[in-house]
Amino acid sequence: MMGGEAAEGLEAALSEPLSELVPPGMTHELSVAGEEEAVAVEVRKQLFLVLREAVRKAVSHSGAGRVSVAIEVDEERIVGVVEDEGRGCEPATVEDWGSGGLTYMAERASLVSGDFSVYTAPGGGARVEASFPLWGAVRPAR
Repeated sequence: MMGGEAAEGLEAALSEPLSELVPPGMTHELSVAGEEEAVAVEVRKQLFLVLREAVRKAVSHSGAGRVSVAIEVDEERIVGVVEDEGRGCEPATVEDWGSGGLTYMAERASLVSGDFSVYTAPGGGARVEASFPLWGAVRPAR
C-alpha cells in the first residue's frame, strides 16, 4: 500500500492481502465504518501496515478458523482491530516482544503518534488494536 493504494481506501487495499494471506479453511471478515477521507494518507498507510502484519501473525500462530479485521473512524481517531479466536498466549510486555512482528507494529503506530495494544490469554484468542489521531503527528526519524 504505497501512494495510490492509500488513496483507494483501506477496505479495497486490505481485501487483496486478506485473500492472499488467509489460507483455505480459515474465514475472514473485513469491515470499515466512518469517513475514511478525513484520515491523513500517512496514517492510513501505517494502519494498513500494522493490520497486515497482525493478520499475518493470526494466520501463522493462532490456529484459529476465523480472523476479523475492523476499522472505525470517528471525529478524532481511526482504530483498527484484528481479532482471532485461536490459541492465544500469555500476555507479554513490549519489552518481551524482541524484534519480531509485534515490535514492528508498535513502531509503525508510534510513527504517527498512535497507540498499539495486544490483548491475549491462553485459549482465549488474540486482539490487536491500533488507534491513531486522524492526522497523526508524524515523528521525525532518529
